[in-house]
Amino acid sequence: MQLAEFRNGVITTMRSCKVSYEKLAALVLEGEGVTYLQAMILYGIYDGLVTNVSSVSRLFCTEQANASAMCKKLERDGLIVRNRRKDDERVVSLLLTENGRTVLHNLEVKLHKWDSFLESLMPQTLETILAGLTEGERVIRGLTEIQLRE
Repeated sequence: MQLAEFRNGVITTMRSCKVSYEKLAALVLEGEGVTYLQAMILYGIYDGLVTNVSSVSRLFCTEQANASAMCKKLERDGLIVRNRRKDDERVVSLLLTENGRTVLHNLEVKLHKWDSFLESLMPQTLETILAGLTEGERVIRGLTEIQLRE
């Protein structure tokens, strides 16, 4: 395969996957009162990848002020709390509230509706898909690093 053909195939496939994923995400998030980015922040807090506003900014490649505004909105909506450390009030941790955990639980219930379809696929197919996505993400990270150096 020629590089130009590969680049065009990657661009076409990524665009198609992005559109399909956004449609699916909109259906899953429907009725939960959160946007995709807000849901990813909640998952990030749950998984321990997001612990403060700075980690939101880094993980989602957004400015600190925008990350702070997103967290304030989640806090106003009762989905997270911002917890200041008693010994150093400059240190603020993000924690899920019961409402935030409920939203994540509701999303998990919706995701489990996919199980019968996914179970109908051959295990090797699932492994191939996951391996391809993982390798594709690795290549994208490498290309991002090249772009950032310029």
